[in-house]
Amino acid sequence: MKNYIAAYDLGTGGIKLCLVDVHGKIVKTAFTSYPLYIPDEGWAEQEPDDYWKAVCNVTKQVLFSGDIKAHEIIGIFFCTQWKGIIPIRADGSVLRRSIIWLDQRASRQAEELNKKLDTSDFISSDYWPKIMWIKENEPKTYRETHVFLEANAYLKYRACGTITSDLTSHFTKSCHERIQNRMNEILDAGSIDKDKFPKLVQSHDVVGSLKNPAASEMGLVEGIPVLGGCCDIPAIAVGTGATDVGDAHVYFGSSGWFAVTGDICDFWPQSRVAAFTSDKNIYFMGLESVGLTVKWILDTLYPNEKEKLGEDVYAFLENELREAGTGSCNLYATPSLYGENKPFSTDIRCAFLNLSGHHKRCHMARALLESICYCFRIYKDDYETTTGRKIKKVRAAGGCAQNSVWMQMLADILGICVEIPMEAKFAGTRGSACIAAFGLNLCQDLSEYRKESSIERIYKPKDHISEKYDDCFRKFTGIIHKIEEVQKFLKN
Repeated sequence: MKNYIAAYDLGTGGIKLCLVDVHGKIVKTAFTSYPLYIPDEGWAEQEPDDYWKAVCNVTKQVLFSGDIKAHEIIGIFFCTQWKGIIPIRADGSVLRRSIIWLDQRASRQAEELNKKLDTSDFISSDYWPKIMWIKENEPKTYRETHVFLEANAYLKYRACGTITSDLTSHFTKSCHERIQNRMNEILDAGSIDKDKFPKLVQSHDVVGSLKNPAASEMGLVEGIPVLGGCCDIPAIAVGTGATDVGDAHVYFGSSGWFAVTGDICDFWPQSRVAAFTSDKNIYFMGLESVGLTVKWILDTLYPNEKEKLGEDVYAFLENELREAGTGSCNLYATPSLYGENKPFSTDIRCAFLNLSGHHKRCHMARALLESICYCFRIYKDDYETTTGRKIKKVRAAGGCAQNSVWMQMLADILGICVEIPMEAKFAGTRGSACIAAFGLNLCQDLSEYRKESSIERIYKPKDHISEKYDDCFRKFTGIIHKIEEVQKFLKN
């Protein structure tokens, strides 16, 4: 009998489902989208029920043809965007829309935490300041909240009725004493009730089994094991095969990041930290707008082509990028459509510099994508400078990793080889399936996936292009912090 793992990847724009067989092969895929709400400047919300409806939608899509049977699904694993905040009443009902990772409403609360804890670590998009924001601005919601769930915990709850949060998505509990002590300090400083959060589980733990009405809503059968799940960052690391200490990967989704897998005691001061396994973390620095920048480019600069060409517009965009050429004819941009995280200011927004009459929309498009690569180089250089360790290659994944011009651009700007794994846009779901297989005792450990992970293409830096980009990069780093000051002035 054929057996499959249902691996779901819940992003900002929609959800992907991959059915993966026990050998790691993707045999069926489906996708559906859901809305993003921006009710005020800097805010970003989504409806939790939209998530669940999307889960049911994609599940029925893969079962529709009839060649996959519901009883052949042997495990369910959710990989999701992280830092979502979904307040749940004691009866299980949702109190408000989810405040998602992109939301930056809690700048005052972040400043309060920084002051109380004598640090500059906290920013407006962090998890804890937004819990504080709810307590201060929606006190009735806070009082009625039995438990705060993030997207992953919410989907597990809908599937099997169990209230748990996995290690990679939990911001109040950790299996490491040092991290738990720090979390306790944050919760105390923010006057956040510790009993309003779910219990901690590992990503590979079986936390329950699929129950009705969820099973019937999904078109599946009761009793399928539901695993602990994880946030997108560790799933991408596994899906790209970047699981060993020192492995680097870069992700091109709606948002993006540059990440290095390290042991639990590693220290990269500027980075954020995503829990990975009991003895490893993923250290990363992110960008809020990567695929979102591409969406803006197509919606704003190429709306007619997008409507006329459909999916073929991406090939059209690659040709436009080629036409613009290295350095975008001395046009520079900042990619921050929705603000940014450290080391940049949350006040920074997208800007074009040196724009003149001879520039065309192709130059604007390429300048934006080059600026994303420049930011990833800032992160790479910072890691190498502060840790003394060299990164010799990086694996890239996500939908935008299919853009060959952009990936060559990345290799030329970083000055290292960029490796694209097979089915790079499904790295999250493939990684999820691997973790699920481990939890279901179908493989020995996560490193087995590294052996099976094949590379589809390698982009090597071209010396003469890299030299030109070195000069462009110096100009970009001189520009970006000056732009922050200008935009802070405009905001005020």
